[in-house]
Amino acid sequence: MGNDLPARDVLESAMSVDLVDHLLGEGHCAADGVQFNLIDTTKLVTYEHETIVALGTSVLELEASQVLDTAGALIFVPLGERDLKAYMRLAPDSNRISWKEEEQSRELGFARTSVLQQKLSWYRQFYKVVASDTFGGENSSRYVPHDGTGRCRYCGNSPPDATFRWKSHAFPEQIGNKMLVDLAECDACNRHFGDMLDDDFAKWTQPWRSVFRVAGRKGIPTSKSGDGKMRVQADDVTHLKLYVSSIGESGLIESGENRIHLRVERQAYVPMAAYKCIVKMALAVMPADYASECEHLKKWILEKSHTFESYKFKPLSVWLQFVPVQTLNGSITYAVLRRTDSASRVPYLIFVLQFSHLHLQIALPMHEQDKALCDGKLFEIMPFPHIGGLAEVEAKFGRSEVRTVDLSGVERVKGEIETIPFKYEQRVELPNN
Repeated sequence: MGNDLPARDVLESAMSVDLVDHLLGEGHCAADGVQFNLIDTTKLVTYEHETIVALGTSVLELEASQVLDTAGALIFVPLGERDLKAYMRLAPDSNRISWKEEEQSRELGFARTSVLQQKLSWYRQFYKVVASDTFGGENSSRYVPHDGTGRCRYCGNSPPDATFRWKSHAFPEQIGNKMLVDLAECDACNRHFGDMLDDDFAKWTQPWRSVFRVAGRKGIPTSKSGDGKMRVQADDVTHLKLYVSSIGESGLIESGENRIHLRVERQAYVPMAAYKCIVKMALAVMPADYASECEHLKKWILEKSHTFESYKFKPLSVWLQFVPVQTLNGSITYAVLRRTDSASRVPYLIFVLQFSHLHLQIALPMHEQDKALCDGKLFEIMPFPHIGGLAEVEAKFGRSEVRTVDLSGVERVKGEIETIPFKYEQRVELPNN
């Protein structure tokens, strides 16, 4: 971004107000699986092989930065005819890009459904995005921000009372996170989360991770029906194998119109532990301005046992959405949203997470800020918008399923069945062998 144009005016012509707020405030934001970073011309050389959009940047600045030699692609928005001519002298092989208004893009199938537009409007009215990112597919590690004090962000201990030798992942590895690392998570907390939270979250999400082929630390998990007559297995992310004795057995039901339902049994898990794992992920990426308001949640997820008495906030609800379009390259997307000062009757903090086809959303338990909600008064919440709300996607795959799950339970749940719908193009009968 150069200095010759007001950044907000330029960005709001192409992005929503909440994304612009976050981009200008934090220097980065994510939308529709794309990561945006706001940089000045002095740092262009550090973004080698990336796509650069130059707004309000002079040709002299571009030439001095050597971005033409380092960028993977450069989109230059000239300030006028003189700028355009100067740029074409600098890069004569460039191609012209014409701007297409949103109405024209509807012909390409990217129109928003009325439901998606309603969701977007609701969140713009009541919430501000305070943290968001999309990551995955890269080999190198990236780190969540921390205060640099050397204290653990969860227990508050610092050396010599705490050690930081282990590689602590901000989100569990089983959802495909191999790169987002938390340097402010001590070894003791890392061990506690692995034993008390991550394992139950893994068992709760296993049916989806098997069917959606999410590769974790130990690869893609295998799931089966309760009677053992069906097994879901994947050797890689491109092929899913179903082993069944016959259609109509308890594990596989055909419902017509090229649709089947898989009935997969979960391993035994503790619901509250799975919920706490989602809370822990939210705390890992919580901006410093709001982390101090979440001290009660840090103490709660560090409890040695799962009891309702430890924190009497109920129900612990998770809103599930199944997105028909998979995220690219195993990427993971998250966002933390804070209620605007003028809003009421909506939860104070919301955390959303998407990996593969699974979209999770919780309202963080904030008993002080959400006192009215804790007192049993009515409140509003809207399923978070995603790409499945585009008209083209909905016309091809149908409307995304939305479900509310109560994870308040503290007793181990056994034998729970998860039913996952599928649509297929063609059914081929194989020889009996």
